[in-house]
Amino acid sequence: TGISAKKIEAVVKEIKERASQIVALSDLPVEWMLFDGIPLAFTHDVCRMPELPITSMLSQYVESRFAMNYLIPHDILKKTLVVFGCEDKAFKKVQTEVIELQKLLGFTIRTCLSVKDFENSVKEVQPDLLIVDTHGGIDDTTMQTYLQLGKERLMGDYVINHQISAKLVFLSACSTCPTFDTISTIANAFFEAGAYCVTTSYLPVPIFDSTILYLRLLNMLNMAAVNGMHCNWLSFVSHLMRTSYLQEPLWHGGGKFTKQDHDFLVQTATELMVFRKREEIYKNIIHGDFARRMKIKYENIRPNYLLYSTLGRADLIRFESYIKDKCKV
Repeated sequence: TGISAKKIEAVVKEIKERASQIVALSDLPVEWMLFDGIPLAFTHDVCRMPELPITSMLSQYVESRFAMNYLIPHDILKKTLVVFGCEDKAFKKVQTEVIELQKLLGFTIRTCLSVKDFENSVKEVQPDLLIVDTHGGIDDTTMQTYLQLGKERLMGDYVINHQISAKLVFLSACSTCPTFDTISTIANAFFEAGAYCVTTSYLPVPIFDSTILYLRLLNMLNMAAVNGMHCNWLSFVSHLMRTSYLQEPLWHGGGKFTKQDHDFLVQTATELMVFRKREEIYKNIIHGDFARRMKIKYENIRPNYLLYSTLGRADLIRFESYIKDKCKV
């Protein structure tokens, strides 16, 4: 490439030591880059602007950088729509917890088993945050990704032509934005229809794990929307993914969960808010006692923060609570 090894080393050092969020203009999974054996997505908050199609990327960048004035409100959960697009037993079994959480937090749930049901639900509720829980995949003929709604497939063209979107979109579905052999993705379609940020999946995601992830998102958002802890959506989503890896032994381990474990998780999750501590924390949780007590190895866990990617300028989408807290100072 013409770049000397010395310059590359300097760039690596700059990225590793820079305590800032990262916006990558790339279709590649930059979150997977290793720095001293630690994935970039664990140490840094990373969002991506897709390279292709170039016109959509540039227009979305301009919209985000110069026109965005949306603040995540205190009552974001009242403006949240969770869509169930599949009635398979495996989905329904874990979705019972989502239904119970709805009673507590007040978000909206709709079961949409057709494309038209989905369109009508989104346009009726007009959510700020849209979470879609269903199967996803790649159409072998068109090489486009889709969301499965009942027996129908929601393709990107339909999303764009009917302007179906929300300011924030979270796709809890398999392979909605892989980095190989796709002409267009359902994730990019939500952008073209008006989304500011889309959290999407690179790869297949386990049903249980993916449901637990957005259950945690809803619970954490209930606090983050009012306590001013996170400055922007990128900080929030990155912390969600990072702490998900920390807590994975809870869902897949077989050991007894003790008060000592609870205190460890609370303290470590809090410390993960501090950039300078993340490298040490990563090494400590990999080689520490928690996973061993839960009878599981972190090496056998597929980290959520490597399965998902946050597209769009999530770093510019700020929390209203954070802004107001800063104004008090």
